[in-house]
Amino acid sequence: MRRQYLLSFSLGAMTLVLLGCDAFLRVQGVLILDEGDVAAQCRASLSDRNNQYSRPREISGAFEEGWTVSPWSRDFELQIACDGYQVKRLAFESKGPEPANLGRIVMQAEAKSRTGDSSGGD
Repeated sequence: MRRQYLLSFSLGAMTLVLLGCDAFLRVQGVLILDEGDVAAQCRASLSDRNNQYSRPREISGAFEEGWTVSPWSRDFELQIACDGYQVKRLAFESKGPEPANLGRIVMQAEAKSRTGDSSGGD
């Protein structure tokens, strides 16, 4: 009877520990502006398939950042915002403890408004 109690207690304790665990996801890449310059002072946030977003982190150029995530999440989206550039959303799958390498990420400039055009004559 005592053995059964210890086994039940051990299994219950292990379940609680596993349910409370988090995983750590590392993401790396190189952030480039469409003019070819290295991007500086951009913000990145991570979401999982349940749309749970992390706090934004500052990234620039060659970066590697880490986030605490659910151990059961595998599908993620990294959202990157740089002033004057379109927001970039990159979907990817986490495949283990190695960093998710997103490679070269090119940020496209926002379209400029055409105010101030002098299209008429005097």
